[in-house]
Amino acid sequence: MTPPPASNPAPVTARRGPHEASPRVALGVGLLVLVAAVASVMPQLRPNTWMFRDGRFYANVATTIVEDLSLDQHRFAGSWYSGTLGWTRDLDPGWSNVALGARGEFFPKHPWLHPLLASPVVFAFGLPATLGWNLLMFALIGAGLHRWARGFAAPVPAALATSLFVFGTAVVQSAYDFSVDVLMLALFAQGLAAVLGGRGARAGVLVALAVVIKPTA
Repeated sequence: MTPPPASNPAPVTARRGPHEASPRVALGVGLLVLVAAVASVMPQLRPNTWMFRDGRFYANVATTIVEDLSLDQHRFAGSWYSGTLGWTRDLDPGWSNVALGARGEFFPKHPWLHPLLASPVVFAFGLPATLGWNLLMFALIGAGLHRWARGFAAPVPAALATSLFVFGTAVVQSAYDFSVDVLMLALFAQGLAAVLGGRGARAGVLVALAVVIKPTA
């Protein structure tokens, strides 16, 4: 007896978990977070006023990368130890905002991967792009955290949890800035989303970047 022809097996496709968000929904949440972040900084918006704390140093490094293709900071910074004031002689090296290179370069002491990643938008739009870049990170934070939260909660609780994390904590205080901490959180949030989606290599790269950009954090 001739056996019946074997039927073609159904193709194996990835199935979304019971709570996993679609990329479109996550993108929508990210855009809503971006709009809210922009609205939060509008009352403060004045020309050239968003460089707080270390943001000025990161902007300087982005400028030398774009204009000089160099990390050398001689254009903007001098070592604490190059002056003649007596009180600078006994300062700990941590007080300096530059590190002395082997050939006398003034390299940035602050993490340089942050301004390097932002340098394309600085090249295209100038220093105002540093604020735009910072706000864009909030879209990545919102989208990444929402995709992660949807692995464990229904749509409304996941969206509420994402909003509370971004706008109910100190994170929102860094919206009007050029902050390395916002970039790190964006990378980590996207890394969590990649873990939930089974994207191991992507998750490893994103979380590793979040770690090495600023190991002290």
